[in-house]
This record gives sequence, C-alpha cells and structure tokens, in this order.
Amino acid sequence: MESGRKFFEKMRPGKKGHYVVEEEGANSIQSYASPNEKKFGFIAKTKLNKENSFGKVKYKIAAWEARNKDSANITYKVESNKKLGTSKTSVGVAKRRIVAGDAKTPSIDNLYTPSDDYLLPTTTTDENEERLLKYDPRMLARQVASWRLARSLNIRVLSREKYALRQLEEGGEELVAISAKVDGESLQDIQARYHQELSGTTDTRQHKEAMLGAAIFNGKVQKELSDLQLMDALTGQTDRHSGNIYIDLSTQTVRGIDNDQAFGHENSQLNYHNAVASFTQPRRGSGNAIEYNQSQIDYETAEKVLAINAHDLEKILIDKAGHEYGEFLKDEEVEAAKERLAAIQRQIRRLKADGKLVKVWDKSTYQAALDEDVKPVDFMSSLGNPGPKSHKSGSYVARSVRKIIG
Repeated sequence: MESGRKFFEKMRPGKKGHYVVEEEGANSIQSYASPNEKKFGFIAKTKLNKENSFGKVKYKIAAWEARNKDSANITYKVESNKKLGTSKTSVGVAKRRIVAGDAKTPSIDNLYTPSDDYLLPTTTTDENEERLLKYDPRMLARQVASWRLARSLNIRVLSREKYALRQLEEGGEELVAISAKVDGESLQDIQARYHQELSGTTDTRQHKEAMLGAAIFNGKVQKELSDLQLMDALTGQTDRHSGNIYIDLSTQTVRGIDNDQAFGHENSQLNYHNAVASFTQPRRGSGNAIEYNQSQIDYETAEKVLAINAHDLEKILIDKAGHEYGEFLKDEEVEAAKERLAAIQRQIRRLKADGKLVKVWDKSTYQAALDEDVKPVDFMSSLGNPGPKSHKSGSYVARSVRKIIG
C-alpha cells in the first residue's frame, strides 16, 4: 500500500462514510478512508482558503468563576453560550491572555531557549525578582492551534480548545480560550488511587504491573496514548505531565489537556525544561537535523499523518480569528512545526518499510513498551541538569505505567 496522499488519490467511492480524496484546490482539501478500511474513518476535512475558515469567534462566556487564584497560572471555570463544537458539553476551563509586561511564568520558559531575548531588562541581580515579559507569548493561539491540528487529522486525543469572548464589567470584550471538560480522571489521580488500593499488600511488583495492565492499558488505551505522544511531538508540546493526561476507564479514551505550552520556534532539546517532555519530542541530532524516534505508532494514525504535507499544515495553523486579538502563530513557529512534521513522517516511513507500524495493540505491544524503558542520564546531563539516575520512558505507555506503580 502506498503511503500519504498518493494512496488516498487512488480511492474510489465505497460504503457510506467513505469517499475518494479531493486534492487541495483554492478552497479545500479533503481526505477520507478507503472502502475496505472500515476502521480508518474520516481522516481530515479542513477548509483552506485565503480568508481561512477559522475566521470568527463563535462562543461567548455565559458563566465565569475564578479558580486556583494562588497559582501562577490562574484559570477560570466557565460555561459557554452553546455546546463546544460537536462535544456534549458547554462547560470547561478558560484562560485569559498573557501579554507583554505580565510576569513571566514557568510555562513560558518552556517555549524559549536560554538565548532568547524575551524578558524585559532587570536592574538587580536578585534571582528571585519577578521578571516581566518583553513580548506577548500568544499562549491562547498555541492551545487552539493544537486542537485544530488534532481535529484536522482526526487524531482526537486532545481536549477541545475554542476561542470565546467575555464581556468585561468596564465595557468591551476580551478574548479567552476554553478547554472543554473531558471525562475520566488524570493519570496523577489514578496513580494516587492505585497506590492507596495496593498499600499494605504483599503483591510483587510484577503482579501489580500485570494487574494494572489488565485494568487500564488495554489495546484502545495503548493506541490513544501512542496517538497523544505523536500529536504532542507534532505540536511541540512541552508540558505533558501526569496531571495533563486524562483516561476514561469506562470508554478507554485518552485526552491531553492544558495544551498551551506548544509550538515553540526552535526544535532544540534546550527549550524542553520539562524532563518528561524532552524524551518524547523531536530534537536535533547529528548534522543539526531533527530526529524523532517513537517506535510504536499506529498503522491508521500513521497514514493520517502521511496524508498531509507542509503546505496543508501551514493552512491548518493560520488563524484569522485569533489574529484580530493578537493571538496567532508566528512564521518561525509554523516553520518549526513543518520541520517536526517532516521528522515524524521520516520515522513513520522507516517503521512502515520495516513492517513495524502497529495494527493490533495487545499484551505484546504493552510489554514491548515496558521493555523499551530508557535512562535519560546522558541526555539530561547535556542540559546541565543530570538529575536522579532513574528510569524515564520515551513511550507514553511505559511512562504511564511507571508513574502509577512507582
């Protein structure tokens, strides 16, 4: 089977819901599944025109309540005036814009390299002084673009991220971004629950791991964790810790939340302050080329990623709605995303040529993920932060298992 666009160009109309692909023209690009690939489903349907289909803010805030007020990143529990996209909820968490002159937060550090000049000058040597931002970091655009890309590829493992307008008491409106409420519980909460349930038992580590695998890491969850890892690599996500991965055990679905730490402008490990993110991201290797080494990628997901090119990606990431309010991705951030796409596609083609794309997720793929667990000591030393000599995984599946069982 040929990969990418050529494969889809050869399709013919088949059963309901499956159509021949249409090459991108002035207005659109559409990619659909082959009639004999029932599980492929809808791959991508993204309006592409000069005005951009993402040109209007359709949602308004109906209810607004501040939460985690003592945090550096204040969020707000909100309800919009209508359902968020095709989701069943109008409830979510909102973030306001961060602009030049605001205090720097740890999340902003993840998007820049140490050499970037993104802070206002300081007149003191006090390391604890609150530093102020020199430029707007455009965090809302980053989270909305992440969801839009996942939606366009039909790799729906991220929370829905939508722009909305909030009426200000003093008059006028401000742009915010809403993350739709997701079902399930965070990996962090699952960890706490499992530790409590297993405390005081004499179970061996192997038995605990086997029980965990049977209870949580079935084929569907493995696939969606792998899809999330790939989407995070494509978006350049640097903050996928255990509190930002949600698993719904009743439906075996996985969702990544809090998606604004993405689309940095430099594909270098130096801007991955989060050690967890650093091992799952594309990074510069020999010859300054971007490398990506995810070893388990779903066959159907791979075809979806191969079906787009750099031009498609750029069109998806263009955002007229946010641009009007100062929220958009800069050219260099889009170019960095293109570079990541190319690296991911190279890895997919290598796996495909070797017959190693995953068609069935089961106990064997689960065990393979655990066997691949790696030590990042040398890599972390290159960042000037050796850290503890403990195992951290390059796989979201293995990392999730290790997080829970300790």
